[in-house]
Amino acid sequence: MILMADSHDLSIDHYLNVIYRKKEIFISKQNSSGLPLTRLEDLFQDAVSKFYKGFDHFDESRPVEPWFYTIYRRLVTDYLKS
Repeated sequence: MILMADSHDLSIDHYLNVIYRKKEIFISKQNSSGLPLTRLEDLFQDAVSKFYKGFDHFDESRPVEPWFYTIYRRLVTDYLKS
């Protein structure tokens, strides 16, 4: 039996590829936070998870980078406050 991916799966794969191609840029923008690189990478993975869980709310007519970066930046900020 062959299972076909639905259009949602194809869309999210596309956006995750865009995000991962720019991973270093996202992390370098938060490098001034003073957090170790390993923590920034962990928070990046947390942001990817939140992006995936909230993808149904993403407006695909808008660019993905600002939306994802806001998720990531807020996670970094919340981590610094804790």
